[in-house]
Amino acid sequence: MLGKLKRVLVIVGSVAAMSMWACTEEEPTIGLQFINEASFELASWDTLTMKMSTVMLDSFVTSSASRLLAGSYIDSDFGMVNPCPYFRFTANVSHKDEDPDLLKYNYTVLRLYYDGYYLNDTTQFQTLRVFELAEEMEQENDDGDTQLYNTSEFSIKYENGIDSPLGELTFIPHPTKSIDGGSGYIEIELPDRLGKQIFDITYNDDLEEYPDFTDIIHGFKIESDENNTAILGFTTAVEFRINYTDYAAIPYQEKELTFTVEGTNDYFNHVEADKENTLTQSIIESDNDLPSDQSDNMVYLMAGARMALRIELPYLREILYDNPAIAIDEVLLSLRPMIDRYKNGNKKMPGTLQGTIVDKDNEAISTSTFTAYLYEDDEFDRDTQYLVDINDFVQLQLGILEENENALLFVPSTNSFTESMDNLVIADSNNDEFNTYIMLNLIKIKNE
Repeated sequence: MLGKLKRVLVIVGSVAAMSMWACTEEEPTIGLQFINEASFELASWDTLTMKMSTVMLDSFVTSSASRLLAGSYIDSDFGMVNPCPYFRFTANVSHKDEDPDLLKYNYTVLRLYYDGYYLNDTTQFQTLRVFELAEEMEQENDDGDTQLYNTSEFSIKYENGIDSPLGELTFIPHPTKSIDGGSGYIEIELPDRLGKQIFDITYNDDLEEYPDFTDIIHGFKIESDENNTAILGFTTAVEFRINYTDYAAIPYQEKELTFTVEGTNDYFNHVEADKENTLTQSIIESDNDLPSDQSDNMVYLMAGARMALRIELPYLREILYDNPAIAIDEVLLSLRPMIDRYKNGNKKMPGTLQGTIVDKDNEAISTSTFTAYLYEDDEFDRDTQYLVDINDFVQLQLGILEENENALLFVPSTNSFTESMDNLVIADSNNDEFNTYIMLNLIKIKNE
C-alpha cells in the first residue's frame, strides 16, 4: 500500500539533489532553514498508492468555441464518436439596388473552411449531410442562461416521414490545406428553393418586406455518415453563398451573395459518444465514475465527451505520520499513456493535460492549476509520459485536518476540451504494461 522509503544520498552541509530524470548540483532549499548544521539525507517514495478513476463531467458551453467539429469514427476505447455542428445566419436580408432583370440566379452552397484540426484516418472517403432545423436555435435555462452546450440539440425538418437532408458531400478531406496554402474549404450544394428565395428577396423590387435570415431558415445541422473514419475541424466562419450572373456588366460577371455566421450564440457543437460494448459504457451521467480496477487498470479522458481522469492520494498522510522528521521537497506525477493505441499515426496524444483540485463532486476548490507536459520516448516508447509537479495539491491536503475526498482532476488542455475530440488512455499504477506513479522526494533529518 505504501512504498518503501528509499535512501538516496547522505551529506552534511552540501547536497547533490537527485530526481527521477536528472542530477543537479543545486542544494535543495525547502525546509533547510529548519535543519541548520544537522545531518540529513534525501529520500523518496516511488510507489505511493493512488486511487484513479474515469469520471463524467457536467455539460459545458460550446457556443463560444472557436471551432466547429464534424465527422465520426468508431474507437475501440470510446465507441462511436460523433460531434455535430449547428449554426444559423442571423443577418438581415436587405434589398440591393441592382436591376433584377439583368441578374440570373445560378446555385447555392454552404462553404466550410478547414482550420487544420483532425482526428483519426483522413485518407478515406467521408460523407457529411446538411439538414434544415425545424425550430429556432434558442435555449434558455432556468437561470436565464441562453448559451448553448455540448448536450444542446434541436429538431430537424422531415419530408415524407423521413429526415431528408438538404444536401450532402462525399469527399476525401485535406484538413491542412489552408495551412499549406491550398484552397482550404469544402462546399455542400443546397436546394435552389432556399437560395432562390433569399436571392429574390434581396434583388426583387416588388417585395415589400425583407426579413431576417432566420425568418426563412431557422438554421442548419451537419451530420456524418456512420462509416466515416475521421473528425474534422472547421472555422466558425461558415458561409451561405448564392452564385449568380450579372449581365449588366460587359463582359458579364459571375458574382456571389454571401451570408456569414455572426455571433457566438449562432453556432455550437453537439457531441455524442456511444460507448456501448466498451469498458466505459457504465459512465452515463455526471455523478458516475469508473475505478481503474474495473476497467482493466486503465482510465480514460475524452474532450467533447466530458470524460476526465480523477486521482486521489488516500494514504498520503501516513507517510508523514510514520516519518515525522521529513520535509517535502518535490512531488512529481508521471502519467503513462497506453502507447500502443497511438502507434499507427491516426490517433494523436494531446500535448498537455490540465489539472485542477476538486472535491468529491468534482467541483473546483482551489485556483491552483497543474499542466502535465507530454515527453515522448521516440526510440523505445517505454518512457513516454506526462510529467507534472503536484506539490501544491499535496500541501493543500496536508493542511486540511479532517478526512476528505479531494482529488486532482485532469482533462486535455482547457481549449481542446471544448473545441476538440482529443482523447487519451492512461495506465494506472497496477497496469501490467505501463505504470503511472508518483515520486515523492523528501528531505529526512538524521538524529545522530
